[in-house]
Amino acid sequence: MDGNQELGQLINAISVRMRLMRLIQENGDNKTALLNERELLILELLFEQEDVPLSKIAGLWKDLSGSTLSTEVSRLVEKGWATKGILATNQRARTVCLTELGKHALVAGKAHAASRYSLLIKAIEPSKLEREVLERILVRAVDFIDNRIRAFASEKERTATSKSH
Repeated sequence: MDGNQELGQLINAISVRMRLMRLIQENGDNKTALLNERELLILELLFEQEDVPLSKIAGLWKDLSGSTLSTEVSRLVEKGWATKGILATNQRARTVCLTELGKHALVAGKAHAASRYSLLIKAIEPSKLEREVLERILVRAVDFIDNRIRAFASEKERTATSKSH
C-alpha cells in the first residue's frame, strides 16, 4: 500500500468516527441536531448558487426518490430556510433558493460541526508548526474538492443540455 492510500484510509477513518461522534453527541436523536446531513448539503448547494433546479439537487443522490427530495425541500421551506420557485427558462421546472434565515441556519450548522472538529484538534494537541502545515494542507484539499465539484456540475449540465436538444 502506498502512502496516499494510507493517508486516504486515515482520512476515511476520521470521517467515519466524526460521524459516529455526532450520533453519540446527539444521543441518536436527530431532533437535537441543528441540521441533518442532507439539509446541510442542500443548504450549502443553495448558498453556492441561486435558484437551483430540483433536478440538480436530485442529481446529487442517485438513490433519493423524488418524493423524499420533495419532502426534504418542503421541510426547508417550512423552516423558512428556503423558498420554491419556477425556472424562468422552463415553467415546469421547480427551483429552490436559500433565504436569509437559511444562510443563518447554514452558518450555525457549520459552527456546530466545527465545534466537534475543534474538540479533535484540541485532543491531538498539534504544535504551532503542525497546525500551520495542517491548515495549508486542508485549504488545498478544500480547493481541490471545490474544483472537482464545479467540474462535475458543469459536466452534468452539459450532458443534460445536450440530451434536451
